[in-house]
Amino acid sequence: MKKKPFFTINKIMKEVWTSYGILDDLYLEKHNKIITLKTENEGVTRVIGPNNLIPGAYRGVLNILFNSDLDVIDVYQNKDLCEYTYKITRRPFDIDGRDRTEYLSLNAIPKKAKGYDIKNSIRTGIFTIKGNKIYFREKLLPIFEPTIFHIIGNNNLCLNELPIIANKYFLKMIHPDSSSFEKLNLLKNLFQAMGLGIMNIVITTDGIIIEINYPPYGLQSERDNWNVISNVILGYVWMINRDFRILNMHEYNRKISIHITT
Repeated sequence: MKKKPFFTINKIMKEVWTSYGILDDLYLEKHNKIITLKTENEGVTRVIGPNNLIPGAYRGVLNILFNSDLDVIDVYQNKDLCEYTYKITRRPFDIDGRDRTEYLSLNAIPKKAKGYDIKNSIRTGIFTIKGNKIYFREKLLPIFEPTIFHIIGNNNLCLNELPIIANKYFLKMIHPDSSSFEKLNLLKNLFQAMGLGIMNIVITTDGIIIEINYPPYGLQSERDNWNVISNVILGYVWMINRDFRILNMHEYNRKISIHITT
């Protein structure tokens, strides 16, 4: 893969992360093999505090842009400013992408299957827009291009912490007195409104089976990895029972099934 000029990498990183409303500004500095990434008003960190998810997500994208497996050297996070330091290694990291037509085909949801989407949610006031950010119940709703989910999953970046981070995040927007039914129904509606697929939830004697039709596929050519989505869902259902765990997960033709039990 041909190396990109540094100014191009800087521009790509800035446009990708600011366009999704995840932060207000981002800029990179490079000194020899050391990359410093600085951000302003990082939404996820403002909500959940210091975490390993965001530096891992940046690392996943930088690995691709620099064609190298970067090491995380230092992390500084607060509500207003964050700074991350990475080191470019000699370990190659090269991912070819899917054809755009294939990507769009995989992520197309048939009209008959569509319900609430993000446009409907904004129009009806369920979601609100402030600047380039989307909010639900006054809490920032991070919108990610799905490729990052699969990169994080395939590289096993902080997956053990993900349910804890997700639980901490959702606890700030879900009323604690909501019933289990209300919480599961909100999960289903949020998931669909964010364009992450059509969810069906089945209550079983030993837990919950969550089926997702038309889940979000990535641009990467390596296999799609659903560990990020399943662990975010696990963190959410911890609001119902902290003893829940993922028993198994299966992928079918444009469908995944996650069995959560105690």
